Amino acid sequence: MNLSNQKSKFIFATIGIIVVVVFTATLVIAPSAVFGEEESTPPALYDLGQWDRVTRISEGWIMRSPRAISFSANIVTHISAPDGRLQVELRRFEEPFTGIDDGGIFASDLVPPGWVARVTKFPLYDGKYHWRARAIDSNGNKSGWQEFGDIGNVDFEIITNRPPTLSYSQ
Repeated sequence: MNLSNQKSKFIFATIGIIVVVVFTATLVIAPSAVFGEEESTPPALYDLGQWDRVTRISEGWIMRSPRAISFSANIVTHISAPDGRLQVELRRFEEPFTGIDDGGIFASDLVPPGWVARVTKFPLYDGKYHWRARAIDSNGNKSGWQEFGDIGNVDFEIITNRPPTLSYSQ
């Protein structure tokens, strides 16, 4: 084998090693450059739930005693910001959602991947309520707001100052 052939093989092998090293470094340091994913990919949430202590309650539920209510969701985040929190906006039914943090918006603690985020609100007073939620990851990226249940419906009601009524049908 002549010297010129050996130099060509050496150059191609060196270039190959450099390409592998650069690609590997890019994959580890900036996976979005390889896979096209944004590192600021917003988190997502699913399986929104509302709870009266340990009982999951359906949309339109009526509570007859002043209790706390909990809100929950599963949070899905990007690998670059694995922890997430649930943020809830709770309003009386006659009030529109505003997205303004005027006391009606509150959030859970950060939870690790695979855990359900849950936050409790109390005290609550007589009235009809509706709520929506979004996910926020540990980098501050936010999902869009998602309303619980059917859009425009009462999510739960608290009635403490009147006794339950009975109806009879024949």
